[in-house]
Amino acid sequence: MVEMLLAQRINQAAGGAVIAPWEVMDLPEAYLDAAEALTVGMVGYGQARRRVDEIKARWRNSHPHGGNRR
Repeated sequence: MVEMLLAQRINQAAGGAVIAPWEVMDLPEAYLDAAEALTVGMVGYGQARRRVDEIKARWRNSHPHGGNRR
């Protein structure tokens, strides 16, 4: 079952079917870590990035001529 879940994460991170569950344990640990980071660790990144962008936009718009710059 663990191999199936890991293969699913790797395939999700790769954007397609690139590995079968029975091939997972042949991969280097770094690949497994990278797949986990891309599929699990990055979930909160998008939310945090949007929040930071919102705060920056509010700050820019609160200053004279701030909303006109990029």
